[in-house]
Amino acid sequence: MYSENFILNHLRFSLGDLVQTVNGNYGIVVGFGKHLKYPASDKTDYYHILIDGDVSCYLAFSLKKITKNT
Repeated sequence: MYSENFILNHLRFSLGDLVQTVNGNYGIVVGFGKHLKYPASDKTDYYHILIDGDVSCYLAFSLKKITKNT
């Protein structure tokens, strides 16, 4: 059986990117990987987002990249 993963460019983030969460909060991408609280039971990869001094885990589709207007 053939399997392939597709990631849309607008769902790809880099370390240091400013993002807005689905909740309306703004944060900085500080990592990518397993869930910080449930690494053994949750096999999904998340973006780790720093918001107000706390790091939370978000899926790519729940984030929007904020770009600087020039």
